[in-house]
Formats: sequence, structure tokens, C-alpha cells
Amino acid sequence: MKPLAALVCFSGVALFVPSHSPQGSTETKWQRTILVDPDHGVPGNISDAGTIKDGIQAVLNRRTNATESWTVLVNPGEYTIDDSEDAIHLDDRSENISIVGVNPESCIIHVTASGVPGIKITSGQESLRNNAIRNLTIKTTNGHGIEIVKGQGGNTPKGITIADCIIEANGNGKVGILKGEAQGVRIQDCLIVNE
Repeated sequence: MKPLAALVCFSGVALFVPSHSPQGSTETKWQRTILVDPDHGVPGNISDAGTIKDGIQAVLNRRTNATESWTVLVNPGEYTIDDSEDAIHLDDRSENISIVGVNPESCIIHVTASGVPGIKITSGQESLRNNAIRNLTIKTTNGHGIEIVKGQGGNTPKGITIADCIIEANGNGKVGILKGEAQGVRIQDCLIVNE
């Protein structure tokens, strides 16, 4: 008997959801998605987290190993980062996690904290990061849009995709994407504006 499959549409994004993984596990790809919504906590809202940072933490709490691929799906809204404590960071534990907005015009990360990037990716001991940043607008007041760095004692960051993003980096010497020592960073269909 062949497994059933479904096409799930949510806020303009279609996700193919097989009923079972090829190994016979009952975990579906939908179960490997964390939904972030600015109205999290409002009665009737089905989201898993209210901030992207909390969505990443939810993945780290739920996944059984670092090789599992997870998506933090960002619902429309403005996600303001006004303190370095709220920064979005894919750290050395966060390989195989993607941050995907449903639409770059309506999923906005607005960083008002000085010196804080929109998203920071730090490598660890993995050979490939397998991180993707897609369909987001990132605006900074005084910081890089996306900053990719080699972690202390970590490997050179590799295997990162940034696609369909609008990045506005403001501040003296700040750039849309700072890739440092990173290798093989794929940048597709992005609009990048530096001050």
C-alpha cells in the first residue's frame, strides 16, 4: 500500500506533506515545521512561537538530533529586535534549520538595536550548515543584514542559502550580507541595499 500525501496551503505557501517518511516513521514534514506568528498567544492562533528566536529554540527543544531538517515558518508581521538579547542567531547547534517567510514584502525583521545583525549564523563542528534564509525583509538601524561567522573552534561555514530576500543594512560600514570566511554561500534573487 502506498503512503498517502497531501498538499497543504497556508498563507500562500504550499507545503508537500507525505503521510509517513520513507523509513516508515510516523513523523511528517509538517511536524518538522515551527510556525511563528506575531499574534502568538491570542485565542485561536495556532502558532508555536511569537518570535523567530523562540521558534529556533522550539526546534532545538523538539528535534532528536542535529541531522533533522527543520523549518521556522514566519507568518506575516513585523518582528522588531530592540535588544541584543532578542537577536536571531543560528548558532553552532542550529545546522539544518531554515528560516522561511511566507512573503518577503509582509515578513519583516526590523532591528533597532545598535550593532545587532538581522540574522547571525555561526558555524560549529558540522561540515555543512544547511541553513537557508528565504522570503524575508531584513532592515537594520546600525548592523549587518545577515552576518556569517566562523565559531570559536568551529569549521568554516559552508552550505548556506539566502534567497528571495530584501535586505536593507544601515550604519557606517554595515553591509547586507557579511560572509567573512564562509564558503559556498548561495545568494539568489535578493535585493540588497547598503547605506
